[in-house]
Formats: sequence, structure tokens, C-alpha cells
Amino acid sequence: MSLNSTGTVDSEAVVTLSGTYRCSGPSSYAVVNSSVGDRVAISTSVICDGAEHVWVNHGRPNPGPLVRAGQAEVTTRLQRWETGSNGFPRIVTLAVDRKSVDLQAAAQ
Repeated sequence: MSLNSTGTVDSEAVVTLSGTYRCSGPSSYAVVNSSVGDRVAISTSVICDGAEHVWVNHGRPNPGPLVRAGQAEVTTRLQRWETGSNGFPRIVTLAVDRKSVDLQAAAQ
């Protein structure tokens, strides 16, 4: 799991982040969640097939003030649902990457 050190943010505060991941296991589906600061994550579904893939998250994190261009602390998690020992589903975090990301103004 990796998070690129640059991303973009447009005039409507829509953030685009990207990176790479690799996973495999009992479930072939997972999700990449990215949080910008303390704002709710933006996410995308991904496939776990053992190969390296590119992921891209695109959305407006909220609640809170709009995200602006500049440095932002971003946490990205590769997660999937698995059945726990009690038979109930649970979220399992497979990998995490945290870093300061340079959010650049997106071309209009």
C-alpha cells in the first residue's frame, strides 16, 4: 500500500489522491479509504488478486471546512470485510500509509 506524496484539490474542494496497492486473500474485494486530516474518508473499491494495482480516490471529504491547496495530513487504509470468529462481519485493515501530501490546485 502506498500513497503518492502529491494530489489535487479543485475549486469545489474535491480532492483526488492516488497510490498503489497489492493484496490477496479469502476475499477478492477490498476498499481503499483516504482521510484528509480529521475529515471523513473518501474511498474506492478495489480487487485483491495478488497483482499490484493503482488506486484513485476522488471526492469531497467532510464534515468541516473545505480542503484547500497546500500540505495536508492524509491517512490511507486498505481494508476489507471478513467474517469474524463469532460469524459476524468485521472490517480488517490490511495496510496503512500516512504522510503529508502536497495538494495542488487542479487545472480548471
